[in-house]
Amino acid sequence: MAIRPDLILHTAHIIAADFHRQGYPDVAVTVDAFAAFNGRANARLIDSDANLAAIKPGVAPKQWMLPYAPNERETRQPP
Repeated sequence: MAIRPDLILHTAHIIAADFHRQGYPDVAVTVDAFAAFNGRANARLIDSDANLAAIKPGVAPKQWMLPYAPNERETRQPP
């Protein structure tokens, strides 16, 4: 799922709905997602400050996804 932003967003909505059913009124869901493409080093895929629970799915440009930055060397091994 790490390289499927649509599934990450869907999972965030499931988590938010579950917590809402448990009585938590204002749930925020954030992620720390990294991916490696074509043998490159891991890079952040999704803005870690974005509240995915508040984002509606659709075909519009995804402002919560980070653009590929070939010169940026932010790397980290996922846990």
